[in-house]
Amino acid sequence: AAGIKREQTVLFELNVEKLAPLPSRENRFVHLPSFPLVEQDLSLTFDENVRWHDVEEIVAPMAWAVRFVDEYRGKQVEAGKKSVTFRVWLGSSTGTLTSEQVEQNMERIAGKLKKKLGGEFRS
Repeated sequence: AAGIKREQTVLFELNVEKLAPLPSRENRFVHLPSFPLVEQDLSLTFDENVRWHDVEEIVAPMAWAVRFVDEYRGKQVEAGKKSVTFRVWLGSSTGTLTSEQVEQNMERIAGKLKKKLGGEFRS
């Protein structure tokens, strides 16, 4: 009556402590770079079956950090391929990187991705 609709109500009790005990918190120290990092984006085309994880696994040891930015499929990319864009942070513990050093590092990254995963610059 009084315009109140009848709805089903469910009541349950959930013991969160038994479901997922919380792991102990571990503090980690990350050493900040002494010299500035250089941020660069790189876009390469790969076969459809190449996963981001595969790309990241190859690039990560050669960079301070690497992050996924975008994945594109469309008219400008040939069928069966995808364009993957990612951001790389490069740095050195001995000094600020020069433009030439940054370019060499990016070429090394692209070369390794080409050799291991068939990555190509978009044409």
